[in-house]
Amino acid sequence: SMVAVALRDSLGQRIRTLALDGTVIEDLVQDTAAASPRWADDGSGVYFSRGAEIWKVPVSDEGRRNGEPRVLLTGAPTWVLNTTIPAFSVSGDGNRLVYNGYSGYANLWRFSGFDGTGGEPEQRVQLTRGTANRSTPRLSPDGELLAYVETADGQPNLFIMPAAGGTGRQVTFLDGVVGSPAWSQDGSMVAAAGRHLGDWGLWIVDVASGSAQRAPVGDFEGDEVVWAPRSDILYQIRDHAGIRAVDATTWESRDVLPAQEGSWWYDLRLTQSGDAVLLRRTGNQNGLWRLQVETGELEQVLDLPSAAIGWGPDPGSFLAVPAD
Repeated sequence: SMVAVALRDSLGQRIRTLALDGTVIEDLVQDTAAASPRWADDGSGVYFSRGAEIWKVPVSDEGRRNGEPRVLLTGAPTWVLNTTIPAFSVSGDGNRLVYNGYSGYANLWRFSGFDGTGGEPEQRVQLTRGTANRSTPRLSPDGELLAYVETADGQPNLFIMPAAGGTGRQVTFLDGVVGSPAWSQDGSMVAAAGRHLGDWGLWIVDVASGSAQRAPVGDFEGDEVVWAPRSDILYQIRDHAGIRAVDATTWESRDVLPAQEGSWWYDLRLTQSGDAVLLRRTGNQNGLWRLQVETGELEQVLDLPSAAIGWGPDPGSFLAVPAD
């Protein structure tokens, strides 16, 4: 088991693999623009952004570089302020990618065939156009649909569109902030945190009908949700001070991590098996922690102020970016 992190210090920026005891395995990439690492699902390498490009570096089972980094996508529209791709999502088969582009506003793009054997990209498609701000794209489990947040005239709402392209369908009509969407395991529903009429709530969207309903859960105060492969939806309570799970079939809830004075929890990332969550703690004992969904057991896995990016190819490895 290992962890891959993006580091920035007096020696520059690099992406490094570490053993869980903190032992350095290898610097995979040394580049001032390297950021946002993502493990390939099969563990064959690590994707990362480099300015307006997306690259992949091959990695061995031992966490060492196993070949030269290869550029997969170039010329992507990026955020004006930091000229880098802020977020991207890779499908499980490694052949499709969605990323967030920005040029005074933000549009979504899909890039297919980026894991080929070289040459020109097979397909690069701009999925959305116009001057709205689209963000936090999330591919459905089968890779066919895309849920994202679109902000127009200062008001965000949740939209769903075909990953192959087409018109986005608005599925929430709220008057406040909307958080990142989370898909159910079968792809039939999407959950998102949303603020409406002054109150935070958990909103559930039926993908087929496009209808959105507020879930009957209380004490909801946060902007992140994750949907476990079973039926549990995990969300933040009491202004990010704790984590609660609700059964999406019965709406019975339980505290997985009771609210703690002086601690706040962010960047929830669920394992593929759904048995644990990686999350960032601020306040008391800053760092990354692993939370067992069933038992509530909590274990610190990285004693550094960092942002959780995602799990690696097995539950014992994860990606993180140290805070500036």
